[in-house]
Amino acid sequence: MDGLQATESDREIAMAWWAWITLGVLLLGGEIMGIDAAFFLVFIGLSAILVGVADLLGLNIPAWGEFLSFAVIAALSMVLFRRRIYAMMHKDVDSINMSLTGDTLQLTADLPPGDSGRAEYRGTTW
Repeated sequence: MDGLQATESDREIAMAWWAWITLGVLLLGGEIMGIDAAFFLVFIGLSAILVGVADLLGLNIPAWGEFLSFAVIAALSMVLFRRRIYAMMHKDVDSINMSLTGDTLQLTADLPPGDSGRAEYRGTTW
């Protein structure tokens, strides 16, 4: 077999560009819509889309090259970017101080002993 025939047979078993992009969109959608995969599906989906775009642009990559590119891009992007992007997306919310210790109440009127009244606390009248 010459080089051209081997390339043609490889292209026959390779995934079409639209299949790569569809896979990528499904993985991204799965992460966004409900599967909490800790941001792993985002990078796997993006790598599938990148391989699909490369195929769409006419880069003649053999089937094994497409799958290898997919795996390498997914692994490298996860190692290089996942932790930083995940931290940005899931920032810790400052905790709300629920303790009353050290706070003061401002009475809105004189309060005789044993009586009830209104007080102002953190901008709200109680």
